Amino acid sequence: MTIQTDLQSLAPGAIVDMYEIDTGAYGLGIIRFSPFTNELGEDIQWQYEVSGAPKVYVRFPIEVDGYKKSSRGTLPRPTMTVANLGTGLLSPLLKLYNSFLGAKVTRKRTLVKYLNKENFASGINDFADPNSHFPDEIYYIDRKASENPVSITLELAVAWDVTGVKLPLRQVIRDTCVWKYRGADGNCGYVGDLYFDADDQPVASLSQDVCSQHMSGCKLRFGDNAELPASFFPSVGLIR
Repeated sequence: MTIQTDLQSLAPGAIVDMYEIDTGAYGLGIIRFSPFTNELGEDIQWQYEVSGAPKVYVRFPIEVDGYKKSSRGTLPRPTMTVANLGTGLLSPLLKLYNSFLGAKVTRKRTLVKYLNKENFASGINDFADPNSHFPDEIYYIDRKASENPVSITLELAVAWDVTGVKLPLRQVIRDTCVWKYRGADGNCGYVGDLYFDADDQPVASLSQDVCSQHMSGCKLRFGDNAELPASFFPSVGLIR
């Protein structure tokens, strides 16, 4: 049986909401929390780490609103409100790390029946299934909408609706490559023994080899008629 089948039944069961904030950009890990508790009145345990340990979603009072989607073309911008008490799971970290701006927030949802067996007093759950869940909903913390002595409210946005983000994410340039030159770990990938300086003049050794970052330098190394593994957009010059 799947969640879709359950939802078509008369009594599908309770839905559990869980949240993850990926704070890796701030040097921290993934913060997991949920406004719900399990049958034991303890933190929700859902799915498992690679080590085999269950992922723990710390019980935490939080209000999240605005996940409703619209067919009118407007993108949802949910708000996440947490207690501003100076202690607790999130508020001290929000103040210390610039409200985690840009951090990824993932909303996870499943039915109680599919939670790990560790959530039940009997320690048994024949329906436990880490793969039975609603699609993850991913947003990013865009700004701190408000702060008062009682609470902090963060506004979330989808990846392409974050303030200052433009599509495409990088500027389209006709004859300038921004990729790392040489080496298997770079997009360029050139490992040949043809050496040129930044002005596309031949040099004798690898230590003098510098790419001009232009199409001319790329052709010298890969050939005039070869496919050029570069990040420039030559056809832009045809647009008037």
